[in-house]
Amino acid sequence: MARAIHIKNHFSEQVGEISFVEDPRNLNGSRTASGFTLSFPARLSLFIVAQNEPIPLINNLTGRLFANDAGSGMEIGSLEHDGWHSSGWTEKPGWGDPTDIHFIWRGTLTELIFFENLRAGRSPQFQVQLRGELSYLLPSGHSRYQVRAHPHLIYGDTEINFPKETWVRELRRIGAVDTVLVEVPLRTAPPAPWDRVWENLVKARDAFEQGGLSGWTGCVLAVRQALEKWREMEGQEPIPSDPRQRSKRERLTNLRHALHQCTHIWIHDRDECSREDAVLMLSTLSALLAERKP
Repeated sequence: MARAIHIKNHFSEQVGEISFVEDPRNLNGSRTASGFTLSFPARLSLFIVAQNEPIPLINNLTGRLFANDAGSGMEIGSLEHDGWHSSGWTEKPGWGDPTDIHFIWRGTLTELIFFENLRAGRSPQFQVQLRGELSYLLPSGHSRYQVRAHPHLIYGDTEINFPKETWVRELRRIGAVDTVLVEVPLRTAPPAPWDRVWENLVKARDAFEQGGLSGWTGCVLAVRQALEKWREMEGQEPIPSDPRQRSKRERLTNLRHALHQCTHIWIHDRDECSREDAVLMLSTLSALLAERKP
């Protein structure tokens, strides 16, 4: 259980608390058209007051979600909670039983992949800055109705840690781990003569975003041109015929040559290029450039 967030009124009196449950079995993730949802379980406890005393009411709960891995403090999304919660009257005032609630993280795969890069295989760690409203239900003189008083801002923060194995299992269940982010090393002012490679890399990216047969074919063509500019700078290095004798650099060079040859399928043989073909070409070139670090 994460450190509880105390809910206090204007007089600094505690009337409730919220604790996030560090149990990913209740995350209940799902895919959406643009990304995903993850449900963060929590428990809310409210103080039950004496007869005819003002009743605490909590609503408009939201949160800002930060990646706490490696001390990054990077905001990666927001949490939302639908609904409101109130306590009640009793002859013996005291704390009521906890209520299970959920905060929903609705995000894009880009946000999730960014967090996964920061996590880097460690157990996931989040920081939550929670906000909400505390108001009171007052007796109105009518047996069936109450009056809501002016709301008061409540806030607090806590850290949430989930076990790594079950977190990954949840990501796999929603299909998030099947999406791999490949770094495209674009610089605003790459050094010459590498700027010619980058120019074609940008063309490949733009063509891919255009989509369709012409866009995907244009992507592969720009990848081919980038590889040709790369070959003009570094030439065709001799590579040992025995793969066991090749160094890492030689293996990557061999992969670069093979990628160039692969573009023949769509440039010279005129086979129809698909989106998957363009992804293969662009992501492989991007990964090779990230390894090369020109």
